Amino acid sequence: MHDTWSLPVDVIAGRNRFIEGQNATAYLVFPDVESAKRVLAAKDAFVLAEAFMNGVFDIEGDLHAAVKIKETFYAERLSLFDRGRIVLNVARNYKFHSIGNDAKFISQHYDHPDEFYRLFLGESMTYSCAYFADNNDSLDVAQEQKISHLMAKLQLKPGDRLLDVGCGWGALAVRAARDRGANVLGITLSKKQHKYANNLIHNLGLEKSCQVKLMDYRELKDEQFDKIVSVGMYEHVGSKNLGIYFKKIHDLLRPDGLFVNHGITRKIFPEWRRVPEAIFINRHIFPGGELHSPSRIMDEMERAGFEVYDVESLRKHYDKTLRCWLDNLQKNSAAARKLISEKIFRAWLIYLASCAMTFAEGYMNVHQFSGSKTPAFGGREIPMTRDYLYNKTIPP
Repeated sequence: MHDTWSLPVDVIAGRNRFIEGQNATAYLVFPDVESAKRVLAAKDAFVLAEAFMNGVFDIEGDLHAAVKIKETFYAERLSLFDRGRIVLNVARNYKFHSIGNDAKFISQHYDHPDEFYRLFLGESMTYSCAYFADNNDSLDVAQEQKISHLMAKLQLKPGDRLLDVGCGWGALAVRAARDRGANVLGITLSKKQHKYANNLIHNLGLEKSCQVKLMDYRELKDEQFDKIVSVGMYEHVGSKNLGIYFKKIHDLLRPDGLFVNHGITRKIFPEWRRVPEAIFINRHIFPGGELHSPSRIMDEMERAGFEVYDVESLRKHYDKTLRCWLDNLQKNSAAARKLISEKIFRAWLIYLASCAMTFAEGYMNVHQFSGSKTPAFGGREIPMTRDYLYNKTIPP
C-alpha cells in the first residue's frame, strides 16, 4: 500500500512506488524507503533541493513537473527557529556588501569555465531575461531583441557615452558600440567576464569605442555619461546600499541623461514559504543576492533624483528564458559534467527549474525601470507613447 497526492510526480523508493502521483510525468527515485521518508518528512524545499544536489535521490522525467513537489510544503508554518534563521541570513547579507565582499561573491558565482555558461546561455552569452516578441522566437533571437529593446529605451544615438554597469560577457556593450555608434564603458567584478569581454571587443576591432574595466560601480569618480544601463546587476547591491547605488548612478549621469535598471523583483510582502528556496540560491548559486519590491526600487530611484517614467514587467519572458536555459543544460549534460562537478551540475538543474516555477506562479518578477535625470523645474521631453520602442526610431 502506498500514499497518493495530486502532483504529477511519483516517488519511487527502492523497487516500490512509495507515493503515487496523478498522471505522473516526473519520478523522484530514492535508493530505499528510509531515505525517502527522511527527505520528505522535513517538508522543507531547502532540504529537498540539497538532497538532490548531494545525490540522495535522482529525478527522472520532467524536471519542471518534479519541482512542483515544493507546493506540498507551502501549507506548513515555519517554526520560530526557522524564522530566526531567515532573519539572521538577511542580517548577514545586510552588512556584507562591501566592495571586497561583493567581488568575492561575484567571483564565487562565475568561478566556472566560460564554456559551461555557453552550454545553456547560447552563443550570445547573455545572462539575463530575454525578450520574446513571439512565443516561437529562439533564445538567441530573444536575447538580441532584449538588447535592442534596452537600446531603444535608452534612446541611444551615435556619440552617446554609455555606461553598462555589470556588463557580463559584453554582449550589450558590443552591440551599443557597433550598431548604435555609442562610446561604451562596461564594468564588471568578474575577472573571467572582464577577460572574455575585452577579447570579444578586440576581435571585433571595437577598442576605440568600447572597453570593459574590472571595477565596482562605487569606484567610478569624476565620470559623466549620457546614458547608463544596468542589467541583472542590482540584485547584488544589497538592501543597505540600494540608495547609495541609485544616487551614484544619478551622479554619473549628465543633465537629462537616461537610465534603465533591469532586474529581478519580489512582492512587497515577503512570503515565508519562499524563503527556503532563497536560502538555497544564496548558499549555492548567488551568494549575497538580495531582491526588492518594485515599489522599493521606484522609491529609491525617486529619492536619488530620478523621474521614473516607464516600468515594464517581463515576468513571463523570464519564465520562458529559464526554461530555455534548463533545456539547453539538460541537452548538454554530458559536456557540462566534464566542466563542473556533479554536485554543482545538480544544483544548477534544480535552481533553474525552481526559478522557472517561481516566475510562472508570480512570486518573483523582472522589471525594467526607465528614469531620467530631470532638472529641478520641468522634465525631459519623454515621448508621448511607447511607439518608439517598436518602430525602431530614435525620438528627437
